[in-house]
Amino acid sequence: MPTLVQEAGASLRQATMATSLLSLGGIVGAFGVGWLMDRFERNSVVALAFVLGGVSVWMIGRQTAHPVLLPLFIFLAGVGLNGAIFSMGALAAMFYPTSGRSAGVAWMYGVGRIGGILGPIAGGMLLRTSGGAGMFFTVVMAAVMVPAVALWIKRRAATKVPADDNEGLIGRDVTAG
Repeated sequence: MPTLVQEAGASLRQATMATSLLSLGGIVGAFGVGWLMDRFERNSVVALAFVLGGVSVWMIGRQTAHPVLLPLFIFLAGVGLNGAIFSMGALAAMFYPTSGRSAGVAWMYGVGRIGGILGPIAGGMLLRTSGGAGMFFTVVMAAVMVPAVALWIKRRAATKVPADDNEGLIGRDVTAG
């Protein structure tokens, strides 16, 4: 991120400050998405946070000619992506029955860690072989849209389950019968 901001014409200090907006956005996003999850349908809120993050990431790659808007999109990427990622633990905990909750949440975080390891490797290879930063951010945006689509599919599938079965999926102790 600092390299892209510097390529847009900013100094190293400005690039570092702009990049710190990603973390600040993450703090706002973590609390904001959690607050929205308490008031609206949870899967849709987290999916929309992923969309906000994905579109913002894509816009970051398009801002090399207009560095004035770059800090805004970096902040919004932090709000969307970090807000969504932090909220996934709560979604997973509400989805799995009590008897399998810890394993389900652990698997979710484990798969996320695999992405955290392979993502920078794939990103470096993509930057080396592709059409530059713009293409890199487009691919990242596409990858961010995958969980958004998956959450909407999950939400849609849950609405097709009869109401009495759907209520039993969340927080039910399957060992109780």
